[in-house]
Amino acid sequence: MSVIFRCKDNYFYYQRYKFKDIKDIVNEAKIAWKYFEKNYNPNTGIVNGSANYPIIKVDSIGKTIMATISAKGLGIIDNKDFDTRTAKILNTLKTPKTYLT
Repeated sequence: MSVIFRCKDNYFYYQRYKFKDIKDIVNEAKIAWKYFEKNYNPNTGIVNGSANYPIIKVDSIGKTIMATISAKGLGIIDNKDFDTRTAKILNTLKTPKTYLT
């Protein structure tokens, strides 16, 4: 038994799932990757903190990095896409903007 994240109605939830083989893992990862593609901010390279809402949260940065590495490792994205996304993330992190209220 494994625990995976599923995306339903723009929310992630845990689901216990018994993988039969690597194809099952890749198929589930492709489903999850759709969320990251849909909510990707091409200006920052980071996925929105909330579905369809362009805000960056600290955990969004970590999730974006982990998802990008995983997508490359599973063959969901190619090296060029990985390099482009990673470069944008790193460039964004070099010049963070903080807004205080």
